[in-house]
Amino acid sequence: MSTRQDFALYAKSKLAPVLRQMVERVLIDKPAKPVEFMIEFLKAHGDSLGQEILDSQIKTMKEVGGEGIDGEVAQLLQKVEELGRDNSALKKISLEMAERL
Repeated sequence: MSTRQDFALYAKSKLAPVLRQMVERVLIDKPAKPVEFMIEFLKAHGDSLGQEILDSQIKTMKEVGGEGIDGEVAQLLQKVEELGRDNSALKKISLEMAERL
């Protein structure tokens, strides 16, 4: 798989669901300060959105079935741990950005 395909797959599976929900809330609420609103949205919902995405992916994998599903689930669980660490770093960055606003 090419780097471009990797980027597209990552964006579609990881970023799109979170961004879709966040942009939806921005368009519905129409905040005066959309950047601050998005930062707060991610701080408040980041963990739960990530879990929703993971749950959905695991459900799909189980429905599709196939060999090696347990190994794939184990890999996903390992990825969840990595994402948790990444999420902590993103929260720190968003707090720093919010302080600058």
